[in-house]
Amino acid sequence: MTSIVLVCLIIFGALGASLFFIGWLFAFLTALGNKRYVFGVLSVLLPPVALVYCAAHWQHAAHAGKMLYAGSAILLMLLAILYYFGFQLHPQP
Repeated sequence: MTSIVLVCLIIFGALGASLFFIGWLFAFLTALGNKRYVFGVLSVLLPPVALVYCAAHWQHAAHAGKMLYAGSAILLMLLAILYYFGFQLHPQP
């Protein structure tokens, strides 16, 4: 891949990771704030549990869920793009 594409993919990945992290943090704090301590503790130990919490309690966790699902979608698209190119970030010499 060219360096411009590589830079774009790095920015794309940073955006997805940031959205996922902030959404996960909001979901964790929302779970604790709504006295859902099991979801709060489990989402700290296993961050994908926050996806389940946001889906199950969308009324309370819609803001966190939007960021969490957007970040997850971006990261999955990035992985699909990298898989398509064989995870080769630099051309073979």
